[in-house]
Amino acid sequence: MGRITTWLDGRVQIVPADDPRLAAIEAQRVRLMHVANMRRLDVHGRRDYLGNVERREGAESRAELEGAFRADWERRRPPGPGAE
Repeated sequence: MGRITTWLDGRVQIVPADDPRLAAIEAQRVRLMHVANMRRLDVHGRRDYLGNVERREGAESRAELEGAFRADWERRRPPGPGAE
């Protein structure tokens, strides 16, 4: 069975439900949701959150989430003293 999908470039297609592009988009959506959830937590809460992700989704998902959160943290961190 196909699934109607609108891609980011505006194309609308019917693609198989098991299309790897859909899985990649869903994984990205879930990762962004996790990053948003982790922003509200302190360091201990983030550690617990990552442990829960690893138990539910595996070590690879945890590692990807840690990388995504670190990148998000660096983008949001205010510049240090003397930075222009």
